[in-house]
Amino acid sequence: MCIRDRSFEGITALLDPARELNGALGDVRAMGTAEDALSSLNAKALEFSVQYGASAVDFVSSARSIEGAIQGLVGNQLATVTNASSVLAKATKADTETTSQYLGSMYNLFKSEADKVGRVQWVEQLTSQTALAVKLFRTDGAQLKDAFKEAGAIATASGVSFAEQMAVIGTLSSTMEGGDAGGRYKAFFENIGNASEKLGIQFTDANNKVLPMVDILGKLQGKFGDLKNAAGNAKLVEAFGGEGAQVIGALAMDTDRLRNGIAELGKVRGLENAEKMAQAMVDPWEQFGAAVQALRIAFGQALIPMLTPLMNKLVGIGQTLTRWTQLFPNITKALGIATLAVLGIITAMSALTLVVGMGPVSYTHLRAHETGRN
Repeated sequence: MCIRDRSFEGITALLDPARELNGALGDVRAMGTAEDALSSLNAKALEFSVQYGASAVDFVSSARSIEGAIQGLVGNQLATVTNASSVLAKATKADTETTSQYLGSMYNLFKSEADKVGRVQWVEQLTSQTALAVKLFRTDGAQLKDAFKEAGAIATASGVSFAEQMAVIGTLSSTMEGGDAGGRYKAFFENIGNASEKLGIQFTDANNKVLPMVDILGKLQGKFGDLKNAAGNAKLVEAFGGEGAQVIGALAMDTDRLRNGIAELGKVRGLENAEKMAQAMVDPWEQFGAAVQALRIAFGQALIPMLTPLMNKLVGIGQTLTRWTQLFPNITKALGIATLAVLGIITAMSALTLVVGMGPVSYTHLRAHETGRN
């Protein structure tokens, strides 16, 4: 009995990693995800875990948030977007839940643009731009998410490139909370028409699109000189409002950094930049541990389908026996008493064996003690 228990425990321990990952896949399946998408997700999770020394279960779990935020992903799209989210988490030292929520929020804010260029391509580029922004401006994904959520799509509607939006918000987020940065950026655009009239400066091009931020700062600097104290300049505050003037002052602190950030973010294409950052943070020991775990998962997933019919039969037997105990309570009681009696006899025999075994030892010890006295 003991040997069988240990064998069962050993098999269970062997299959536990695979069962845990299958459970995470089941959670995603419950959302209506197709089987081919789940197969791609499973394969990508194991590949990612070995490549970056991360958890395959966390990878799959984050796909649930992504599936809820970006609906309609088919085939390997869910796996690819989840991979981008997990790479971003590794590159920025964030958790996968935070980055999946970030990508979902950003997609909903820029849905028309993302659908136009292709959701997978858009997400991968966003991932690399975000990772670079975190590196350039010492901010993080949560700050950027809060900032973009507060700012909304007003900058996009004004014709501002996404690279510039990311650079401006990244710069502002390095000196203030993300929500405050987004709110002030939004206020800047809400007042730019009024500011143009009051200051007599044209801030839009021939297509009525807002000029690049660096050009706007250049025009203002030409009229007012040093803008680093823009918030204290009564005319700028009157034109842009207090929050809009704070944006000007914050960006004027280091226009070279802003200009370089816009240029660098504008060059980003695909996931390569984020992958390089994530790869630089891989711990070989964690990577080896993840590789071993991935092997256990792979073997477990191969064995579980073969063992499932047997387990179903055992469960059926257990259900039948349980039902019998309800149908025949007197027999169940008699068997219970018999079992207790057998266990009592076994216990008594064990005690007797122990006493008998200790008898010769005690006699020998006593004789030795008597001999020593004599």
